[in-house]
Amino acid sequence: MKGKAALLAVLVAILVSAGLRMSGISLLGGKTDPRSQEFLAQVAAEINKNAPVPIDADTEMIGAEGLKGVLVYRYRLLNLSADELDDAQVHWAMKPQLTSGACGTSQTREKFLDQGIALRYVYSDRDLRPVTQIEVTAADCGA
Repeated sequence: MKGKAALLAVLVAILVSAGLRMSGISLLGGKTDPRSQEFLAQVAAEINKNAPVPIDADTEMIGAEGLKGVLVYRYRLLNLSADELDDAQVHWAMKPQLTSGACGTSQTREKFLDQGIALRYVYSDRDLRPVTQIEVTAADCGA
């Protein structure tokens, strides 16, 4: 579940970035501020066109949201209840894989993290009750 969710988030970010560049919107060029809420909302809208997206038998990405300086990915754990989970344990179990996936993909790191955009992964249970959220920033990637 963990690795697939991180991989999907990274792949979606890459595809959206490529799609926006092809349509004349640049993450790095022109007057567009990649950290702006307006721009990140456009990125999220592109992601949401395909949502929900099954990740595996236990997880689906239900959408994204653009905030100022933050691209939020929302996931639902299909077979689990928040009552069955320890949010801190889920957080610390998933953070290394999400960080590795985001930091280890040059496109995601260059187009988002290195531009000062945080990636926030928000997980809910099968009934959409909050479980945990994990944020990855450039600082998490190290030197």
